[in-house]
Amino acid sequence: MAYIRSFTVHNLAGRGGRIRRVLDRYVNVFWGLNGTGKTTLLKILDSALANETEGLDSLPFDSAEVVFFAEEWGIEVKRTYVQSHAPGLIDLEDELFDLEPSGEIDIARASRGAVPAKWTTRVLSGPEIPGRAREGHFGHSYLPISRVVDPRGRGNRYRDPYTTAATGRPSPERTFAQQVRQVWGNYVALSNARIRTVQQQGLASVLATLFGGASGELVERQIVDSPDEAYEVVTNFLREQDLYLKLGRNDFINRYVKSTENQMVVSQIQEVYARVEEVLAPQFELQAVIDEMYLGNKHLVLNQRSDALQVVLADKQIPLASLSSGEKQLLQVLLAVLSAGSSTVMIDEPELSLHVDWQQRLVASMQRINPRAQLLLATHSPEVMVDVPDQRVFEL
Repeated sequence: MAYIRSFTVHNLAGRGGRIRRVLDRYVNVFWGLNGTGKTTLLKILDSALANETEGLDSLPFDSAEVVFFAEEWGIEVKRTYVQSHAPGLIDLEDELFDLEPSGEIDIARASRGAVPAKWTTRVLSGPEIPGRAREGHFGHSYLPISRVVDPRGRGNRYRDPYTTAATGRPSPERTFAQQVRQVWGNYVALSNARIRTVQQQGLASVLATLFGGASGELVERQIVDSPDEAYEVVTNFLREQDLYLKLGRNDFINRYVKSTENQMVVSQIQEVYARVEEVLAPQFELQAVIDEMYLGNKHLVLNQRSDALQVVLADKQIPLASLSSGEKQLLQVLLAVLSAGSSTVMIDEPELSLHVDWQQRLVASMQRINPRAQLLLATHSPEVMVDVPDQRVFEL
C-alpha cells in the first residue's frame, strides 16, 4: 500500500515548464481542458508506483519525479524518470535528480538516447528494506478510460471463453463481469483473513481468561445488558462456529451471575463481534450507496462466504453484464475504492456514463465507502468536484 505525497513533471503535454504539486492525503482532482495532460499525468503516477516503463516513452513529457510513502515498510520513496529523447543532459540545479553515491551522475542514463529509460528509485527516509522490495511494485489502483475492457490499460488480463476467433476480442460485458468478480473475490479473501485473525485473537483472550491469564479488571468492558442477553451472545457465537452450548438457559444464567470469568468471556465475545463489524462496515456502506443510487428497486447483494456479488430486482438476479453503462461504471469505481485500503486510487474521467446527480455525489460516496484511500481524479466535470475544497483541485 502506498500513497503519493508530491510529484514534479517537466514539459507535460509539450507545454514546457515544470508542474510541481504537493498532494492531499485523501482527495485530489486534476481539472483542465482536453490536451492539458491529465491522462498523461495519471499514467506517469501509475507507472512510478508500479516501477514500470511500458508506454512512457510515447507520452508527451520530458522527465518526472514522484515521491510517495509506502506504509507497509514505513519508508518515503522518490522515483525519477528521464525520457531517453529528452533534449540534452539533465540540469544539475533541477532538484529532480540526485548525485549517485560516488558523487557522479549516471551519464549513460542521463544522455539523450543512450539507453532505454527507466525509473530510478531512492529511499528518502525510513528503515532499510530489501532491494527487491525497494525496486518493486507498490500497491495502488489505476482505472483508465478503457477500464470496462482493461482495468490498467496495459493489455487484456482476462480470458473470455466466448471470444470469437474472427475478432479475437473478448466480450466487454463478460469482461466487466469477470473484473468485478475478481476484484470482489480478492477483497473478500483479505477481509476474511482479517476476520479470522480477529476471531483467533478473541479465542486466545477467552482461553487466557478461563485459565488464569487475564485480569479481573477486564470485567469493566462488559457491554451486555442482562444475563439473558449474555446467553444469546454465547449461543449465537457458538452456532456460527457450528458448535452448540450444552447448558440450558437457567444453568447458564446461574453460572454467569456467579462467575467473573464467565462474564469476562461474554465481554470478549462481544468485542470480537464489534471488531468483525468494523471489518465488514465498508461492505455495508458499498451496499447502502449502490442501493441509494441505483433506480428501480435494485439491490446489491454481497456474500462473504461464497465470494458472490449480485444485483437483484424483486428477488430476481440481474446479470452484471446487463447493467446499464452508468451502473457498471459506478459499481466498478466504488469497488476499486473499497478494495484500495489506505493506498492511492487513480481514476481517469470518473464521470464516464454517470448522470449529473451521480457525478455530484461521487466523491462523497467514495469517501463514505473508504475514507482511508487517497483519491486522484482526472476530470472535465465541474459536478465531480463541486464539493471538493479549492485547495485540492489542481488546474492543468
